[in-house]
Amino acid sequence: MGREARSNNLLIHNVGAEAVVYDRDRQTAHRLNETATAVWQRLDGQTSAEEIATDLRCDSNVVIMAIDHLQSAHLLEGKDPSLVSRRSAVRKVARLAAAGVVLPVVSSIAAPMPAMAQSGGGDVPCFTSVGSSGKMFSTWGHDASSCSS
Repeated sequence: MGREARSNNLLIHNVGAEAVVYDRDRQTAHRLNETATAVWQRLDGQTSAEEIATDLRCDSNVVIMAIDHLQSAHLLEGKDPSLVSRRSAVRKVARLAAAGVVLPVVSSIAAPMPAMAQSGGGDVPCFTSVGSSGKMFSTWGHDASSCSS
């Protein structure tokens, strides 16, 4: 039995072969590269890492590394202690990377809380309508107050 991709309280947007996943619970956005997305989409709770590797025609250690990254990003249900150790998989995958294999990448960023977004710290983008055409031009200000008028 394999791992299962989490779908509860997630907003998912596919961008080509990659995915952007927003976790509403943790207010975190994740960018999954092509390899991580392909693995994540196949995690149905029934398919093993070895079966996914066969389906994707890649080394099973690449799939294990993707699962580890997805677990760290809280994008999987539960935990699976049967996977090989992270250190062992990383060593094996490092050899694959040297051979040009595309490794799974999950990049994450925390979304600002509404109060933080309104704090006005630092340079912030402002958009002001100019002229009768209503065309929007991007301007930059030191804080939110410089965007008014």
